[in-house]
Amino acid sequence: MTSRATAIGGSGVALFATLVLLATFFGSTTPARFGAGWRVMVAPTAFAFVCLGLACAVAGVGHVRRSPGAWIVRALAATAVLLPMATLAEYAFEARWRIETWLVPSLVVDPTLDAYAGRMSAMTAMTFVLIAIAVVALTFPTPVGASVVRWAGGTTLMLSWLAVIAVSFERDRLNDLPRFPGMAVPTVILFAVTSVLVLSSSATAMARLRAANADIGLDPRLLVGAFALPIVLGRAHLLLARRVDPGLATALVTATFASIGAIVMWRAAGRMFRLRSQREALRTDLEQRVRERTRALAEANAELERSQAQLRESDQRKDEFLATLAHELRNPLAPIRTSVELLKSPTLPAAVRQQSQEIIARQMRHLVRLIDDLLDVSRITAGKLVLQRTHVDLRDVVAQAVETARDTIDGAGHTCTVEAGTAAVVVDGDLTRLTQVTANLLLNACKFTPRGGRISVQVSVVGGSGEVRVRDSGMGIPAEFLPRVFEKFAQAASAPGGVDGGLGLGLALVKALVQLHGGTVAVKSDGPGLGTEFAIRLPVVVPDAPRVDAFGTAEPDSAMAPQRVLIADDNLDPVHALAAWLRQRGHEVVTVGDGRSALEQVERWRPSLVLLDLGMPHVNGLEVCRAIRSQTWGRAIRIVAQTGWGQAADRKRSREAGFDLHLVKPVDPAELERVMVEPVRPSRG
Repeated sequence: MTSRATAIGGSGVALFATLVLLATFFGSTTPARFGAGWRVMVAPTAFAFVCLGLACAVAGVGHVRRSPGAWIVRALAATAVLLPMATLAEYAFEARWRIETWLVPSLVVDPTLDAYAGRMSAMTAMTFVLIAIAVVALTFPTPVGASVVRWAGGTTLMLSWLAVIAVSFERDRLNDLPRFPGMAVPTVILFAVTSVLVLSSSATAMARLRAANADIGLDPRLLVGAFALPIVLGRAHLLLARRVDPGLATALVTATFASIGAIVMWRAAGRMFRLRSQREALRTDLEQRVRERTRALAEANAELERSQAQLRESDQRKDEFLATLAHELRNPLAPIRTSVELLKSPTLPAAVRQQSQEIIARQMRHLVRLIDDLLDVSRITAGKLVLQRTHVDLRDVVAQAVETARDTIDGAGHTCTVEAGTAAVVVDGDLTRLTQVTANLLLNACKFTPRGGRISVQVSVVGGSGEVRVRDSGMGIPAEFLPRVFEKFAQAASAPGGVDGGLGLGLALVKALVQLHGGTVAVKSDGPGLGTEFAIRLPVVVPDAPRVDAFGTAEPDSAMAPQRVLIADDNLDPVHALAAWLRQRGHEVVTVGDGRSALEQVERWRPSLVLLDLGMPHVNGLEVCRAIRSQTWGRAIRIVAQTGWGQAADRKRSREAGFDLHLVKPVDPAELERVMVEPVRPSRG
């Protein structure tokens, strides 16, 4: 019930009680009774209801918990209970003070007709005390106050209902016996209404009533029926008793009352059963969800633990990789530094000079291989590695790979045998990358095979696939490490003899490159000390174009004509070294350190070959190349990019700018010689 409804209800109670009081003052009892033969509401009762109705109205407009509204409610409740308290004292002392005449002095009551005529009954006075306590408790917003409201208001409501039943089925209401309840019907109704108004003003009481309705179907609207039904049935009983046997009338009314009560009870029981079934279903569903969530949480925890273990392992591998990388970079730098110091001596014997130069060249190749492996893994991981596919004979791949690894094989004293057959085994692939894969396997075999070991390479066709097998007589691989052998940075424990495992990228690179070619790679080892075998399988194709000859490239011509070479790079040390090497071979060389100077020298000097770094200050190498190609005289000049940027996107940009070739630093002098002897490209339009 809303506050507005409470205020209206309280005003209605006060208005009706005022009407009864005025009628009594003018000698009329019509508003104070329910009908002929029923008790009459007396003046003290009407006055008390006027005060209680006004208290409920003030409480309903929202001032029940604030001064002065709270004090007004308390004052009205105290005023309402004055006459009932006096009446209770009258009954207690068996006195007759004629309290009813205090309000209506003109009222005359003949005590010989009814000892209780015009007098408030003891039950009515007691009920007024209870409802006044409930009204006062409304002004105290505490748990204790809420409990008092529920107790006093609920007791008043229950007394009202019992009074309705009593007055409805009482045969003689005007006898001189003070039987229960001794109340007029309007008094009972106003008590019920007032108690409902008080309870509705208590938030906790309404919350509990709503909960009871949700649980067992105790709808507050049933209160109307609970009070109306006894009155209607009592009236019906009186009417029936005049027309039929009183016993039959009583049986009919009682059976009707009992059947309606049974209907209400079974409806509540049915609702309780449905609610219990729903709760059981909800409990079962909740338990199932809890089990599922618990299982999911356990799986998530297990996955989290696995992820944490993997992260810890990855972190450990990273640390090991960084330590290994530092070691691998220092290893070649130490002999290079020593050899450089030796070469500074003017009295160095020719044999030692030759040996120092070979050491520097060998260690430089090792450094380049390390850097290339790192870059290749990065490109493959990012999906930026582009294969230059053509029809390639696997025999040529093996031949070139063996040649690449020849120095390492011979240096370790190994014996390497190749079984390639006479029939071509052609696949669609990148010759350079496939050679890199096979060379990695050969170098891996050299590294993990004790000195004087045996390495064999076999090329064949198996089930429609070209196969390359590389087997060694080396350390072998433990069975527990075989599933991880192709993972990045994964390395088995070092074998006796201090074999250096490297960065742990070679086999990961092998697997990635083979998979890019649509092939597979497998490893087999019978255990430590029993050697290892790697098998690469690639789809074979029918050759419909001349195959690439791995050994058909032009060899450097030591007698080639001198050329005019311009080198443009802002890193002066490699520029001076490369210029010295070219001058030693009879070429005329000019060096500049920025793009603007490069443009000026090209226009003035017209070289036949221009080596451009891409990242120069002022004007970068791409802009220099475009500027040269925009001139008619610049279309016949060979322009080569030499840069540290070697990804596919970098090569595409240099090609679009007009470069003839893209070389990645450090540039191999032998490769530069091959570039210089190639025919000059046709003029660009």
